[in-house]
Amino acid sequence: MRAGLAAIVAGEPVTITEVDVRERAVRARAPEHALPRPGTREA
Repeated sequence: MRAGLAAIVAGEPVTITEVDVRERAVRARAPEHALPRPGTREA
């Protein structure tokens, strides 16, 4: 989400859909152990 928000702040035309797609793509490539588990405060 940070990349998407940074793009919005920078004034680049970014839609919520594009941000969502990018985040899903990043998560799909990330190793399972690198993702924060639901219900925890890990970032």
